[in-house]
Amino acid sequence: MTSRRRWAPLSSTWLRVTVLAAAVLAAALASTVLLAWRLATVQGVEDLDDLLVRERDVLAATADPLLEDVPPGDRDALVERLATYLGTQPGSDRHLTVVTVEGRPPLYTEVGPARLVVLVDRGELPDGTPGRLETAETAEGPVRVLTTPIEVGGEPVATFAVYGWAGGVEQEAGTVLRLGGLAALGVGALGVVVLAGALRAATAPLRSLHDAADRAGVADLGVRVPDPGARRDDVADLSRAFNRMLGRLEREVEARGALFASVSHELRTPVAVARGHVELVESGTAKDPQASLRLVHAELGRLSRLLDDLMLLAAARGDGSWLAPRRVTRAWLADEVAVRLDGLGIRDLAVTVEPGAETGGTVLVDPDRMIQAAVNLAVNVRRHTPAGTPAEVLVGGTGPALAITVRDEGPGIPEELRERILEPFVGRGGRGSTGLGLAVVHAVAQAHGGRVDVVTGPGGTVVSVFVPGVGGPLAAATW
Repeated sequence: MTSRRRWAPLSSTWLRVTVLAAAVLAAALASTVLLAWRLATVQGVEDLDDLLVRERDVLAATADPLLEDVPPGDRDALVERLATYLGTQPGSDRHLTVVTVEGRPPLYTEVGPARLVVLVDRGELPDGTPGRLETAETAEGPVRVLTTPIEVGGEPVATFAVYGWAGGVEQEAGTVLRLGGLAALGVGALGVVVLAGALRAATAPLRSLHDAADRAGVADLGVRVPDPGARRDDVADLSRAFNRMLGRLEREVEARGALFASVSHELRTPVAVARGHVELVESGTAKDPQASLRLVHAELGRLSRLLDDLMLLAAARGDGSWLAPRRVTRAWLADEVAVRLDGLGIRDLAVTVEPGAETGGTVLVDPDRMIQAAVNLAVNVRRHTPAGTPAEVLVGGTGPALAITVRDEGPGIPEELRERILEPFVGRGGRGSTGLGLAVVHAVAQAHGGRVDVVTGPGGTVVSVFVPGVGGPLAAATW
């Protein structure tokens, strides 16, 4: 039952599209067949009328020489001449020529539609209006008629009429309708089958997407939609994008899991140390209560720094919304970094402004976060390089951009850590380190729309933080 509920919405989608397309196709084919039938009817009537007019024109061209020497009132000679004329105009399976002389049986061509001959024999052919093409209804169906009087010496002596059986036109048009309908039915059925198959195949990735989305969860992000291969359409692109999304989510969950594990490990040690010394002090068994309290204070300070860094990383979404930007000069930033380092006891690391950057105007950044990033880099140098290693902090950049570069001549970052050095808790170590310093630097740079470049080797390490200033996310900052 669950499976049917799962597939029903998707199945109904392709089925509804198929039914809708089939209805449109049927309407289009029906309209085409009806149009063909109508055109066949109109064209058939026009062709029949052309035939009747031609017969009338032939009579008009030959009537005078044919009847010029017929004595007035000599009906026998008139009938003879008209019979001779009809002998030269045998008729056809589409029309019948009839000449009527008053008081004599009608004369007509040897060949003609059987239904018209029947009407002649019964005396039921319509008279028609002289000079006009008309349709008359008869017992044998509709008939087209064109009547012309025959005159001798200006006096009418006979009636010339050409009849066309319009029912034949209707039969031919009906044949077109039947054959066209059968062809349309076959084409429509084939088209619906092909369309249904194509839609079914085209929506197969959507069913896979539905199934994968239904099964995917934080605990199982390894599901994937079947690779569409070389297909290049919207559904195939959606499948690829869905797989990429699941991959990103899977990596994010794995990274968060690793981060939580590292945080748990980092929190456990200082908490355990602080708790142990507090218990010693409370029980009165501490050898040096003051030293224990100082150690507890130090561990609590480490916990505070760790939590501050974690809160910053949690707030960092890359869009700059958590920053508090304002315009400052590069020289002011350099002075503030130097003051912070002096307070931390780091007095052998020079902080200078690159030549030419002193007069470069102001930059739009969050100064507190940029100072924090520079201090983290400087502290990182002193924790991970031998004592006395030459190092410097340079504040520079051109235009609205800001660059903070920290150089040292230490042994460089271990090769196995270089690819992941900006991740939390990678390469952590050193007295007082939380393992989040470079991760915080990276988060600050990204929030400003910038980047962190790391170049390292046996001759030293250069870490540069570059932010574009007003060209980045802070351009629309709210002051």
